[in-house]
Amino acid sequence: MAFLFLFLGLGALALEQANPLLIYPYDATEQPPSPAAYGARIQAYDLDGPEGRVVVWAVPPRGNKPTVFYLHGNAGNLANRDGRFRRLRQSGFGVFAPAYPGSSGSEGRPSEAALISTVKFAYDSLKSDGQFATFDGPVVIYGESLGSAVGLGLIEALKASGDQDLPTGIVLEAPFSSISDIAQATVGDIGQIAPVFMDSWNSAKRAAAISLPLLVIHGKQDRVVPISQGQAVYNAAGSAKKKIMRVPDANHVNLWASGILTQLFGHMALKDLGL
Repeated sequence: MAFLFLFLGLGALALEQANPLLIYPYDATEQPPSPAAYGARIQAYDLDGPEGRVVVWAVPPRGNKPTVFYLHGNAGNLANRDGRFRRLRQSGFGVFAPAYPGSSGSEGRPSEAALISTVKFAYDSLKSDGQFATFDGPVVIYGESLGSAVGLGLIEALKASGDQDLPTGIVLEAPFSSISDIAQATVGDIGQIAPVFMDSWNSAKRAAAISLPLLVIHGKQDRVVPISQGQAVYNAAGSAKKKIMRVPDANHVNLWASGILTQLFGHMALKDLGL
């Protein structure tokens, strides 16, 4: 989170200019990664989205398993999630992972609005584009870190558009409550510029408006996004069916290596996340 110092230093000058630093400061990909280059048994699709080309990595589910609409975190790109996609695929889940604007071959400039409009377009394509007809079962949103904020923004956008074909549930991994909150947790009092970030990536506010079944997973040893923020998102959520999994020995990057996958995948495979 060292990039937060620069992000905060820019302040109101340029929330727009700072957004790329927040969204994926470590993705220096010059050539779009391809699944084949990583040995992934998954297909890349190019879609014509609102910001230009949208790259999606996808594989259909087996049996009656849901498709996991995967929204990754701010470090790296789709290729860095190959191991996670492989585990999902091996467990029978479908995977549908859109690349954010400016990353993994997708076109456009990253911003909160651009990411949300891009993933909404990808979700609508999953539901209506004939080439994805084999993905006709339930869909679970999975948001990893920053992706949790994107996922909540997606739900808000779907509801605002009157979309009736909503996901069956949403899983948030290490969510932060807002940029303002995570900045204060990371660097201390941000003083007069706090209002600049008040509504930027405000996940707690968006969570209050959701009614989907919700599962939050968060490591108790997380020093990047303190578990108190995941708890705040969980507490704020309007979902009647919700659960938080507090993982004792996990930090921000090793939740999937902490022995929770059997329980996590078990929830994701069930109607209403088994809640």
